[in-house]
Amino acid sequence: MTGQQNQIIKILLVFTANMNLGDSILAENDRFLVEKAMAGRNYTIFPYSISSRDIDQIKYVDAVIFGGGIFKAKTEKFWLYIPEILHEAQKCNVPVFFSAIGTEEYYPDDERSVQLKEALNLSCVKGISCRDDIETLTKDYIDNPDIEVSPVCDPAVWCRETYAEALKNEPSKKEVIGLGVVRYDLFADYGNPSITKEYQLEFWKETVQLLEEKGLPWTLFTNGATGDEAFANEVLAYIGHGTKEKAPADAADLVRMISSFRGVIAGRMHSNIVAFALNIPSVGFIWNRKLVFWGKKTGHPERFLPVEKLTAENAVDTLMNILDQPVGPDENMRKPVYEAIVRFVQNHVRVREGRTSETIPLIEEHMEAVCLGGMETRYMQTNTLDAFEYSLENGYTNFHLSVRLTKDGEPVCVDGWNKKTYKLMNLPFEDEEKDAQPALSLEQYRNILYCNRFRAITLRQFLEAFKQKKDTKLQVVMNFGRSGNDPSSKLIRKTLAVISESGVNPSQFAIRTENIDVMKNVRKENRKIRVVYSLPVNEKTTVQEIKESIKKNNLYFKLNGIRDVAVNARYYNEKTAEALKKTGMKVHVFSYRKTGELIQALSLGADYAGSSLYTAKYVRELTE
Repeated sequence: MTGQQNQIIKILLVFTANMNLGDSILAENDRFLVEKAMAGRNYTIFPYSISSRDIDQIKYVDAVIFGGGIFKAKTEKFWLYIPEILHEAQKCNVPVFFSAIGTEEYYPDDERSVQLKEALNLSCVKGISCRDDIETLTKDYIDNPDIEVSPVCDPAVWCRETYAEALKNEPSKKEVIGLGVVRYDLFADYGNPSITKEYQLEFWKETVQLLEEKGLPWTLFTNGATGDEAFANEVLAYIGHGTKEKAPADAADLVRMISSFRGVIAGRMHSNIVAFALNIPSVGFIWNRKLVFWGKKTGHPERFLPVEKLTAENAVDTLMNILDQPVGPDENMRKPVYEAIVRFVQNHVRVREGRTSETIPLIEEHMEAVCLGGMETRYMQTNTLDAFEYSLENGYTNFHLSVRLTKDGEPVCVDGWNKKTYKLMNLPFEDEEKDAQPALSLEQYRNILYCNRFRAITLRQFLEAFKQKKDTKLQVVMNFGRSGNDPSSKLIRKTLAVISESGVNPSQFAIRTENIDVMKNVRKENRKIRVVYSLPVNEKTTVQEIKESIKKNNLYFKLNGIRDVAVNARYYNEKTAEALKKTGMKVHVFSYRKTGELIQALSLGADYAGSSLYTAKYVRELTE
C-alpha cells in the first residue's frame, strides 16, 4: 500500500438492494449526507448490499454506515444480516453507525430478536439515529449507555438537494394525480387479509372514477418492485383505460416522476416521503405501523388511511381537502438527520490502525465479468451492453457471456430461459412448478428491459459493440448451459456462424464446454476460437479424478492448443487448486459474489476468477 492510498478513508455504506427504489432513495440520500459531512477529506464510499453477506469486506474499511434498514425479526432477514456485520466489525475494531433506522417490535421470546439485540449493544456500535419508534429502540433494544441514540426524520426529506440534477427541469405546472400501486399481497403479508386482490382492484377503479368526475387527470405508477409492476398492469387492465408510467429506471427517475404530479395517492411509504420532500400533497395507506410514525412526523397523520378507512371515497376526499395545501420538510426535520451523521464522522471516522490490505497484482487481468458483469452492486446477470460498458469503465478486460437461442432460432444474450431470468425481465412465469420457462421469440426478446432498465440484446448486437472497441486485450468466454454439452447443438453451430459473419477477431472468443465431442466440432468449424474445457466436477469428485480427466485428453489438448479449464467455484479449494497447478492449464473459476472468496481463489492460483457482482475496480480499491 502506498502512503497516499494509506490516507484514503474507506467507508462501507450498507443498503438494501432490490427493485423497490424506495430503499435506493433512502441509501442515496444517506450517501449524499455522508459526502456532505466528509467534505474536504480524502475518502471512498463502497456500496454494500446488506443481503450479500460478504462480511470479509469489513476488514478493509475504516467505518460502516447503515443507510436504511429495519430492526425487526418477524419478516425478511435483518435479524441475520445485521448481527453478522456487527460481529465482524467488532472483531476488526471498525466503528458502526445506523442512519435513520426503522424499528419494529422486540420479542423477548424470539431468538431472532434476542440475537439482534445482543449485536446492537456491541461496543463497535457508536450511534443510532431512528426515524420512527425510538421508544421501542431505547426501552427494548439498547442497553449500552455508550451508544448515542437520537430521533430523526427519514433521510429522504433531503431529496430536493440529493436529486438536484434530476429535478433541474421540474415542471412548474402540474395537473396529473399519481396513483402509486403496491403488490396485491402486501396488505395480507402485514396482517391485513381483508384487503384482498379483488378489493384493491375495485379500490383503484373507484378512485379513478371519482378523480375523473372531478376533472382530474391520473396515471398509475410504482416504486419499481417487480410485484408492484405486475399488479399495476393488472389494475390498468381492470380499469380498462388510462395510462401507467413506465417502471422507473432508478431512484432519480422515480423522484423525477413524482415531481411531475400535482398530488399523490400511494401505498409505498417512500412515494409519500418523496412527495412530501417536494411539497406535493399525498395520501398514504397504513399497512405497516411505520406509516403511522411517518404521518405523525409530518404533523398530518390524517393524510394516512388505516385499513378500516381504506376506501376510494376516503382517499379522494382526503386528497381534495389538501390538494392546494402542500406541506414539506422544514429545517427542524432535515437538520437532525445530517447532524447525527456529522457527529459520527467527526468522532469516529478516520484511517483505522491495523486496517487490512492486499497486494493483488494486475487484478483487472485476473477477474472475469460473468454475464458481462454486475452494475452498481445491485444488478446482476443481465448480459446487456449496459453491463459491458460499465465493466469496461471499471477495469475489466475478460468477460463471460451467456448465449441461448430464441424460440425462432436467433442467438441472444440471456442466462438461460428460467425463473431467474424471467424475474429479471419482469415476466410472469408460464409454469410455476418448473424452473425452466419457454424461450421467447426474437420479437418478444427485443422488447425486454432487464430490471425495468437495461435493453436486452442479441449476440449480433453484442459482437457489433465488441468490434467497435478495437481492443485486442478483450477476451470473451461464452457459456451455453446444457446445450453447450450437446455435440449436435444448433445453438453452438449458429453462434459460430454469427461470429464468422460479424467480422470480430475469433481468437478473442472462447466456448466453454465439458464435452470432448463438442470441443472437436468447434475446432473443426473454426480453429481460431479457443475452447475452455469445463471440468465435470461436483462435491464427490476426487483430486485423482480431476487429474485423470485432464490426463485422458491431454494429447488432444496439446494437439489442438487447448490450454484452459473451468471449475465451478463451489468445488475450487486447496486440493483441486493444487491438482490443477500441476497440469499447466490456465484455470477459470466461475463465479463469486463475495470478495473474500474471489481473493482466496486468486491466492490459490486461479488465473481467472469470475464475479457477477463486483467490478475489478471495486475489488482493487477496497483491498489496496
